[in-house]
Amino acid sequence: MASRCRTDFLDGFLEGAHLMAKALVGHLRSDQRIPHGLAQENQRLHRRVSDLEALVLRLQVENDRLQLELERPVSEPPAAALETEMLPALFRA
Repeated sequence: MASRCRTDFLDGFLEGAHLMAKALVGHLRSDQRIPHGLAQENQRLHRRVSDLEALVLRLQVENDRLQLELERPVSEPPAAALETEMLPALFRA
């Protein structure tokens, strides 16, 4: 029984190690199994994603700034200035 548990444990461990090794190979830039053109395309796409992430961040900051401007109360001109504006040009001082 102990031998069976040990075998199951080792099988699970080796399977996990195999999956981890496959995952790590995907992150290596020098993986010889990936054709050169595909590796270049992958690098180009990584740069594009980084550029788009920077753009999203910039737009979020700009959006936050504009939202604050909208929430800020607009200062109204004094009532006397409004009355003067509404008068015909002949009556203005």
